[in-house]
Amino acid sequence: LTGSPWPRLLAAVSESRRLCRGPGTEGRGGRRRRVLVLGILFQQELYSAARKELTSGVVRDPAEPRLHFVLGLLYEHVGRMEIAGKECLQARDLTDRGE
Repeated sequence: LTGSPWPRLLAAVSESRRLCRGPGTEGRGGRRRRVLVLGILFQQELYSAARKELTSGVVRDPAEPRLHFVLGLLYEHVGRMEIAGKECLQARDLTDRGE
């Protein structure tokens, strides 16, 4: 598995599960869990896994501007500027509408 992202991904998932067992990690839509998982995935540079987590969050909660904004930041980080711009505009529009 040399050069494979799997060992890092497994370690990140294990760490996120450990962090998610503590008090205050349950809640509305599991947002705190998603934040913890995303932080670990970003830290480990597992951007594809972070993108999947964010897009599944957008599917579950399409009116949440923060998800669109962070997804835009991720796309910007990996050089997908056009998609990044669209996500950030979506976040701005949702924020402006107060959704």
